[in-house]
Amino acid sequence: MPKKTMRFQESAKETRSTQERPREWTPPDMLRTPEAPPGFAYRWVRARARNEDHSDNILRWRRQGYEIVRPEELKLEERDFFTKTLDLNASDKPDGTVRIGDLILMKVKLEIRQQRMDYYQKLADRQIAAVNAELLRTRDPRMPYVNESRSEVTVGRPQPQFKDE
Repeated sequence: MPKKTMRFQESAKETRSTQERPREWTPPDMLRTPEAPPGFAYRWVRARARNEDHSDNILRWRRQGYEIVRPEELKLEERDFFTKTLDLNASDKPDGTVRIGDLILMKVKLEIRQQRMDYYQKLADRQIAAVNAELLRTRDPRMPYVNESRSEVTVGRPQPQFKDE
């Protein structure tokens, strides 16, 4: 009886090893970010730099609607990864934060994040418009300026364009 059981275990090991897919090597992600819960986005925020406290930076992000992520909010496997493998400065680490080095993980609602992105996009658009207006206003005929900036909106996959010769 024990010999049959042993042969079965050996054959099971052989079939399992041949059925496993080889893992592909990928470069390490230095700022691996866990998957955010639905309706939220995560962001790493600087808390310290060169052994100087930057709590004012954390406060600035909190005023914008960001909240500090607690370890209990992460999935179990992510919590183990961030607390066991990256807890290099345990003496510096305040309780109840998820950290990588000098960065703290914070979360924000997607609506607030989108509003922030829209605000900064409008600001950048106004700055570009101001620069273009200034260039056109101070135009010199000896140095012509042509504004070739344009934007296109396409939906779906672009269709190939063939040139007839």
